[in-house]
Amino acid sequence: MDEISFDEPVLNEIMNEVFSSPTYKVRAKDIMEKYELTREAFEESMLLLEFNLVCCLSYNQTDENWEEVITPFYEWREFLRFAQDTLPDSIKNIYEIQRTHPHDFGFVQDMTAVIDEIIKSPISVEEVDGCHCISDSAAKEILSHPFSKSYIISLIEILKKLQLIEVKDGSLHVRNISHSWKQKHLQEQAIAVYRYGSRQSTAMPGGYIDRDLRETEKCLKRFMGRGWVYFEDFLKGCCAPIGDNEPVRLVRKGKRWRYQTPTYSNKDKETIYQYLFHTLFYAGLIATGTYEGKDCFCVTPFGRMTMN
Repeated sequence: MDEISFDEPVLNEIMNEVFSSPTYKVRAKDIMEKYELTREAFEESMLLLEFNLVCCLSYNQTDENWEEVITPFYEWREFLRFAQDTLPDSIKNIYEIQRTHPHDFGFVQDMTAVIDEIIKSPISVEEVDGCHCISDSAAKEILSHPFSKSYIISLIEILKKLQLIEVKDGSLHVRNISHSWKQKHLQEQAIAVYRYGSRQSTAMPGGYIDRDLRETEKCLKRFMGRGWVYFEDFLKGCCAPIGDNEPVRLVRKGKRWRYQTPTYSNKDKETIYQYLFHTLFYAGLIATGTYEGKDCFCVTPFGRMTMN
């Protein structure tokens, strides 16, 4: 439906009028007048649109009369209204949001900061839950923003996985490849981190695969222009078919049909959170934070450019 196009300009115009209407409904009379269509030409256009399952004629009762209107097919219109109703309100007080990092590419910049510090002198590491981490005091000398232990662990682990640093004799040392890393543009570094995160998503437990990350990104496109939104509000309108969920499709409910949207388990929600607040955050595609104690995020300019 998003990609359909007609050779006849008037068919595209009618389709755009219907789908750009807040109610997904326009009066047939207005369309005929606007595009100077005879009744015969109008009905021919509507037959073509209906044949392609784009929209159809319907009737609304007004006072004692019936008014001819053009709408998408009932089930599709109901789903479009669901998608519209579940678009979250933007958080207005953006200056009160406590960002995870003050900069969109903050995680990638911190990776380089750690490399720069190790170049000066190897940094001692400790093991935490099977992962390597540096002390809080060492981290404070490198980073100029608040951080958590898990954040530092992620920094060190991704640097290791990208083979930019290594652990020898209880300390972190740079590898030769780290010098070419520093020559890369910030966006190139972010893409490298994103590719690493994509590969990691294929190994997530619970049957989640790389496609699930891609489907989640598709859902993010609806939120690109809405600024900061709550994560819980995003979930209400997210239709990514991840895990055992199927793509949105028509199913029969009793005597009627309706579009069925995913029903996420707690594990599904945790996976989506992982994608947004770790994989995409690390790569600078979204910025994350909290507002009034609730998790929130926004798609960054780099994210809008990359996911479009």
